[in-house]
Amino acid sequence: MYTEPGKGTTFSIRVPVSLSVIQSMLVEVNGHVYSIPLMQVEETIHV
Repeated sequence: MYTEPGKGTTFSIRVPVSLSVIQSMLVEVNGHVYSIPLMQVEETIHV
């Protein structure tokens, strides 16, 4: 974490490649966005 007064804060997160490169489906519910790994999705329907 790096903070510069008057400019803001920068966060740096390192994750294994296996966690950072997965296909996912984005779903919005009540203004919140969730990412669901596609390997966990069996079926989708339009409502």
